[in-house]
Amino acid sequence: MTDLNELQVYTKVHVAVKNNGLPISIVISPANIHDSTEFVNVVESISDFLNDESIKQIKSVYADKGYDSIPSETI
Repeated sequence: MTDLNELQVYTKVHVAVKNNGLPISIVISPANIHDSTEFVNVVESISDFLNDESIKQIKSVYADKGYDSIPSETI
């Protein structure tokens, strides 16, 4: 008999939103992956939703401590 916990798959949803709360980037990852490894993917996928002019207007990014890492600080 298989333990049901072994069959469960967990995910995280990483979302970037505009200042009005509308999503502009959505990335789904396995739950056992650290948030900081997905920060670059979230930022890069913004270009799928915004044009170049809108991307140039981004002045700041706010994220929780889980996204704090050396790779994400270099963007």
